[in-house]
Amino acid sequence: MGADGWRFGLLGPMEVWQGSTRIPVNAPREQALLAVLLLNADRVVAAERLMELVWGDDPPAGTKDTMHTLVWRLRRQLGAVLVTSPPGYVVRVRPDQVDVQRFEAQLQLGRRAAAAGRAAQAADLLGSALALWRGEPLAGVAAEGLCRMECPRLAELHLQAVEARIDALLALGEHQAVVGELSSLVAAHPLREGLSGQIMTALYRCGRQAEALQVYQELRRALDEELGVEPGSEVRRLHQGVLRADPMLDLPPPAPPAQAGAGLGSAPPAQLPADVAGFSGRAGYLAELDGLLTARDCGGSVAIAAIDGTTGVGKTALAVHWAHQVRDRFKDGQLHLNLRGHDAAAPMSPGEALSRLLRALGVAADQIPVEVDEAAALYRTLLAERRMLVVLDNASSADQVRPLLPGSPGCLVLVTSRDQLGGLVARDGAHRLGLGVLGPQEAEALLATMLGGDRVHDEPEATMGLASACARLPLALRIAAANITGRSGLSIGDYLAELVQGDRLSALAVAGDKQAAVQAAFDLSYRRLSGPQRRMFRLLGLVPGLDVSVSGAALLAETTVRQAGDALSALATAHLVEESARGRYTFHDLLRLYARQRVTSEESEPDRQAARRRLVSSYLSEVDAAARLLYPEKLRLPLPATRDGRAHASFDSPAAALAWLDAERPNLTAAVADAAEHGLGPMAWLLADALRGYFYLSMHTTDWRQAAQAALAAARSEGHLRAQAAAHLSLADLDWRASRHREAISHYTEAVTLSQQAGWAEGEATALGNLGTVHWQAGRLDTAAEHCRRALAIHRHSGNLGGQAIAVGNLGTVCWQAGRLAEASRHHAEALVLNRRTGS
Repeated sequence: MGADGWRFGLLGPMEVWQGSTRIPVNAPREQALLAVLLLNADRVVAAERLMELVWGDDPPAGTKDTMHTLVWRLRRQLGAVLVTSPPGYVVRVRPDQVDVQRFEAQLQLGRRAAAAGRAAQAADLLGSALALWRGEPLAGVAAEGLCRMECPRLAELHLQAVEARIDALLALGEHQAVVGELSSLVAAHPLREGLSGQIMTALYRCGRQAEALQVYQELRRALDEELGVEPGSEVRRLHQGVLRADPMLDLPPPAPPAQAGAGLGSAPPAQLPADVAGFSGRAGYLAELDGLLTARDCGGSVAIAAIDGTTGVGKTALAVHWAHQVRDRFKDGQLHLNLRGHDAAAPMSPGEALSRLLRALGVAADQIPVEVDEAAALYRTLLAERRMLVVLDNASSADQVRPLLPGSPGCLVLVTSRDQLGGLVARDGAHRLGLGVLGPQEAEALLATMLGGDRVHDEPEATMGLASACARLPLALRIAAANITGRSGLSIGDYLAELVQGDRLSALAVAGDKQAAVQAAFDLSYRRLSGPQRRMFRLLGLVPGLDVSVSGAALLAETTVRQAGDALSALATAHLVEESARGRYTFHDLLRLYARQRVTSEESEPDRQAARRRLVSSYLSEVDAAARLLYPEKLRLPLPATRDGRAHASFDSPAAALAWLDAERPNLTAAVADAAEHGLGPMAWLLADALRGYFYLSMHTTDWRQAAQAALAAARSEGHLRAQAAAHLSLADLDWRASRHREAISHYTEAVTLSQQAGWAEGEATALGNLGTVHWQAGRLDTAAEHCRRALAIHRHSGNLGGQAIAVGNLGTVCWQAGRLAEASRHHAEALVLNRRTGS
């Protein structure tokens, strides 16, 4: 019995559910033991610690034997969920299966939405979190040590969620609706200043100024009698605002709608690729998938189908075709992701996959956790209680897929892979469909769809011979059909004769050699292309990302955009490339490999390197143009002068620049790694450095880290100190934005040292200034001030007015926080003058 379908409730009396069946756990000590393990879900709890929390600091003799008995009883009910793992025990469940962890995750989401100004989403998320509470936490659980430790913490989090939800409702103008709830809360918690402040705000906005002032007086009296203190500064300021009828207390104007939120937006995602044209056959597999859908509706766990088979056998076609047939059954939408499991480049990491899925679900890039476990928990939280279809295409392993599995029983996951993913079947309960080649009649039906029924009917023997020569592999059959239809007057028999002739293709006679069948079909298609088309096809094998624009292809082949477009259209007609979006082209992964084999065998190493350089140079020019529009204040490594006569790239507007960066982001990240791998180190670190400002704005953290690390490795291999410093600045910015202050300080400190060694004053000053900011945020004001002064001195020496303005402004902020107001005022006055001089 695996972990899927289990749900555990601790926010009230203990509840245990397997699907729709409630599992009774009534014995007090069993409840206590299970509660300790659930609050440490998927973490081993030592036996000694268990005894302390369940029996107290001085457990009676024989407690260890009693605990073994309790574990045995629980295991009879929970099965494989409860595991012995020396030195103790562990409950193998996901955090989203325990209501405490779900509550904490949704509380965090609500806080993030509120901080980003998304009050409506915050109110919904926090309301959902509070709805998980069924009473006092751990009610009836006889574990004194555990309750003493956890109940106060949970009660505080509950109050924080209540306050945060009311803040969101106040921001939405619901002041009338919250007065009654707040009255009860203030009566129950008379010393909690946040609640008193909220009801004062609500009453004031309701036109009840005198009552708001009375609340303050009651709070002040209670604090004085109980603690001998005055209300805090925030409530005092609120009191003064009510006395003055300060307009700042009025309902703020509605915020503009956010482009992306911390949760599913109003329009559910609909990411399925277009259905496969001319899909035929596979009736048995489709029926098997239909049965899985029925089982999902009757069961209490996530349904997972793992479709495996050789390349070109139609795994993706089957998954996408069936997904289109049943998509109406999933009211909350469909997600689709190509995991690149068998691409020539590295497979997509779980972190990158989660980042893409979360963005598709409406989570803003800067709200996506960097750690895989946290991102996975957020993903499962967003999908909890939703009906979502998730298609994970081209997976490399069960480990790649597992973090991407939802926890909600309403979801269904389709996974395709060349491997059988046995671990996904054994551990996660996936239903395996081993996809074979088409049957003889299915292959004939596919050719009839592609070529026309009359044509196939007129040449039945040639049709069956062609199906056999192509090993009844759908990809080979489609390419063969495209070759036939592309040549007027060519019969199926004539094409079959061409396909099987010659010594090179004699391997087709080997039974079951599907790879040879595909190779033969590719070879014949490739030979039928014109010379420029063949060159375009093989050069596309050098593209580091998933797709390429027409202009990018023109650069690779050193041709005009129009000629490149014509060549790509011809390749698409021959089914050798696909138009993934308007003006953008991609490969089937096997065709990508074939193109790379061709470019390696037919283009010299200098020519391949020159083509790579042209493409990456173009990327660098475009990113530089975008950077000058979007983040001109960011320090960047200088770009070398262009020597090919091409004009610098430009954009009409910041919006156009940002749209281009968003569209090309995966390719740009891949280009950094590819340039570093193929000896184009300077281009790798220049491109990564030019992207730093974009990543800082967009917070695509996985791509950011990948690009910065590749740049750092390339700079180290060539001993380029300034490029190393720039890469450390980028990694430090990433860690700083993710609130990993210790790691950020380490990278900034390394950037200071490397900049000093390289004689790069601007890099040193930038790193010092950012170090000052990190220390300021951590409350180390003296250290922060020292770093800001050092940065300011360098900027003054170099005459950098913009740098001076930033440094002296930061120094003023630190002085203000330290209470040195006169000094802060002088620094901010100087910053104001400098910013006016620079036109900032």
